Amino acid sequence: MLFRSINNTATTTYTFTPDAGQCATTAQLTITVNPTPVALASAPIIPPCSGSSVTLQAQTVLGASYSWVGPGGFSSTQQNPILPNVTAANAGVYVLTVTLNGCPANGNTVLSVSSPVTVTLAYPESPFCVDDSPGEPINSWTGSGIYSSSPVGLSMDSDTGVIDPSASLPGVYQISYTPVGCATPVMTTITVYPPVIVNGIF
Repeated sequence: MLFRSINNTATTTYTFTPDAGQCATTAQLTITVNPTPVALASAPIIPPCSGSSVTLQAQTVLGASYSWVGPGGFSSTQQNPILPNVTAANAGVYVLTVTLNGCPANGNTVLSVSSPVTVTLAYPESPFCVDDSPGEPINSWTGSGIYSSSPVGLSMDSDTGVIDPSASLPGVYQISYTPVGCATPVMTTITVYPPVIVNGIF
């Protein structure tokens, strides 16, 4: 009788043929070898800001089940679990296990979390007079953002924050700046004075 090794890389049918003169018949046995699934895990490439929601993603494997574990006792059986209101405590390595037909495969990804930058905003030329030249803000945020003001009446560029007093109504205005990125919004107050009247002359 001859013995052959089993191919553990592919499904194979084996045939047993008895030696001549033995009281036995030929028999076949098929051994199924299931493929190992692929476990590709990913987290946001750009570190999310603390307080935001983050989705961990696993590449789809049809018919597979998913299991995640991570920092702080995190665990999930969803393919793409969501972490709400992340903080620095959520940062770290997340391990993904993909199981298909009883065959597991592991992958991992690293999540980093950024803390919001505190932004400062000031208009050193405030208070303005209505006949003053345009005034620029001093803003510590180097990225982009949007300026807005309240109440209506102030002439201001929403991209640069430059104020044109000559096109504005006199009053006190609250200016808000919302950064695009991991930074906290900031507010400041400016004043535009009406023209001074001296002996009936502006």
